Amino acid sequence: MGRARPDVDTALRILRDHAPELSTEMVPAFAASGRVVATPPLAQLPVPRFRASAMDGFALASDFTLRASADDPVHMLVVERYGAAGVSPESLRAGEAARIATGAPVPDGADSVLIEEKAVSTMVGGGRRLSLTTPVPAGSNIRLPGEDVPAGAPLVARGKLLSPAGIGLMVAAGVPEVEVRRWPRVRLVSTGSELAADAASLDHHPARIPDSNGPMLMAALREIGLPYHSSHHAADEANQLEKGLIDQDADILISTGGVSAGDFDLIPGTLEKLGATIHLHASRQTNIVRDASG
Repeated sequence: MGRARPDVDTALRILRDHAPELSTEMVPAFAASGRVVATPPLAQLPVPRFRASAMDGFALASDFTLRASADDPVHMLVVERYGAAGVSPESLRAGEAARIATGAPVPDGADSVLIEEKAVSTMVGGGRRLSLTTPVPAGSNIRLPGEDVPAGAPLVARGKLLSPAGIGLMVAAGVPEVEVRRWPRVRLVSTGSELAADAASLDHHPARIPDSNGPMLMAALREIGLPYHSSHHAADEANQLEKGLIDQDADILISTGGVSAGDFDLIPGTLEKLGATIHLHASRQTNIVRDASG
C-alpha cells in the first residue's frame, strides 16, 4: 500500500518546514501590499504625533469647569479662531474655549474637548458664549501622542503578509520602505503526450486535447499577485521530463499530471533521479489478480 495521504494542515506544515527562505529586498511602503515581511518595520513617528481632538467640539481647560452646575453654570468665551486639522493652534487663555475639528491639534491651555452635541452656546454682545452646567473631565476626547502607536514600536510581525491596512499603518507611522521577501520565481510544467500547446495543432492530432492546465495556473498565479517565471510542456518521456523540470532560477516548480501509478506517471521517479526528496505523495494502488493458470 502507498503512504497515507496527509490532511491539509499536515501537508502545509511539511511544506513550511522544508521551504527555504527567499532573499530579501527593500520596497516602498506604498507598494508593499501582498508582500511577506522579512524585518518588522518600526514606527518612525508616534501616532498621533500630537495631542489630537477625537471629536468635533470645543477645546477648553477642565479646571475652569469644576464648579459648573445647573444652578450655577460656568460661561466661557468662544474665540473666533477655529482649530482645523493640519493647522497649528494658538494658545488659549483662562476662560476661553475654541471650536476644534476631529484630528486637529489641541491648543496649549486646553486639556479637554467638549463634543459638539453636548455644547450649548449663545451669542452675547457680539460674541459667542459657551455655557456649561456640568464639569468637563480632564482629558476628555483627546488622543495623546503615541496613544495608537508609540515611536519605535514594531508595526507588522516578521513573516506576516502585508495588507492594505498594514500599508496605511506604516505610512501613518512615517515608515518610507520595508524589507520584504522577494517574489518567488515559479516554473509551470504541464506533462502529458496527449496535450496540445494550442488549438491550431488539434487538426493534425485529432486524439489530443488542449493544454488547459498551464493557462489556468498562470491565471491563478496572477490572481494572487504572483507572476510566473517560466512555463514548459513535456511529453511523457523521461528525457523530456528531466529537461522540463530543471530550472536553476526557479524557486517553485508546479507540475501537472504524471504522479499516479500508471506506466506514464514518470514525475516522482524523475524528481528522485534529479536529487529531489519527496516528502508527501499518495497514489492509488492497483491490485493485479491472476488466475491459477497465469
